[in-house]
Amino acid sequence: MTLATVHTKSNVLDNRNPLLYFFIVIALILLGILIEVSVFLISILGLLALILLLISSNSKESLTIIETGTIKITEDSFVFNQSEIIYFNQIRHIVLSSEDYQGRPLHHRNSITEGSYSSGTDNYIELITKENQEIKKQFLLISERQMYALSTFLSEFIINDMFKNVRNVKQLTNILPEHFRKMDRSRKYIAQLIKTGKLNKTEGLLIMNYSSYEEAQELKKQYL
Repeated sequence: MTLATVHTKSNVLDNRNPLLYFFIVIALILLGILIEVSVFLISILGLLALILLLISSNSKESLTIIETGTIKITEDSFVFNQSEIIYFNQIRHIVLSSEDYQGRPLHHRNSITEGSYSSGTDNYIELITKENQEIKKQFLLISERQMYALSTFLSEFIINDMFKNVRNVKQLTNILPEHFRKMDRSRKYIAQLIKTGKLNKTEGLLIMNYSSYEEAQELKKQYL
């Protein structure tokens, strides 16, 4: 699996900020008064600006996206920009945030209308190796399907103990998506963490993502 790493920059005229457009309209009216141009004409221009705002609010978030490289995930490593290899067993710290994707609906408190969509760049991975090398990359996910594929792909390596040197096992279990936590092989991995004292029983059962008290009791019998 290969992902594009990116850098993003907010555009100055952010179409999700109606206050900016309000001040532009006021400035146009004042300018019209100062140069003795019809206030009515300027008001019409301001109205057109507001209409454009409503139309543009149904577009993607206002970002400039610059691709900076790639992350390739192999069967035993992360490969950055086709050259820098970090093996899973070298990693002692890992944080993955991968819940954004292109086309994800956005809901902004300062929006006049809803209907804006994410550009899919609010994702990052942070690694620290045993040699204290630190890497943090922002990356793009192009679809909801790719988002689920990434977390499931990494989860398979996690439950097969490929990240054995990560000290805080909650960093690993946080990566497991909800649907994956209900799988038998995933629950066996979590049960092993409990038995070895890396997780307490309550934490482990919550991570197993049970749906009811009765299911929790069954999980205790079956796995613990």
